[in-house]
Amino acid sequence: MTRLPLIALAVFGLHAVAAAQTLAIHGGLQIELLMDPVYAPTATDESARMNWTKVSTLSKVTVSTYAPGQQYNLLVEAVNPKRATSMGEVQLSDGAPAMDLVRDIQTRGGGHADLRYTTHVTASESHGQDVHTITYTLTVQ
Repeated sequence: MTRLPLIALAVFGLHAVAAAQTLAIHGGLQIELLMDPVYAPTATDESARMNWTKVSTLSKVTVSTYAPGQQYNLLVEAVNPKRATSMGEVQLSDGAPAMDLVRDIQTRGGGHADLRYTTHVTASESHGQDVHTITYTLTVQ
């Protein structure tokens, strides 16, 4: 059985215009995706939600991961966003720069999006474990 534990952290983009904005992740702060290359090669978790308060200027949320020795692909997607636009599935790779997850966060009120994590293994991949620390950052677009 392959294990993929995830820890999600919310980080705030500290920009003069965006200083009053807040971002929070609810539920799903520690997720474990279990996969079997033969019987269950894909695992998905949708237990987390990302919420943000009213923003003062057009904003976005970026996402990155810290996963030393990463062996398996991990995707995250903001699903059903309210007052924002999802950028679709984003592949999380250790050492890669932060990628846009949500853009066009509107200034007329707070919003949210559900988070969907997906991973897939093949029969040729060895059994193992990846541990990801995922960082979400709310910042000015």
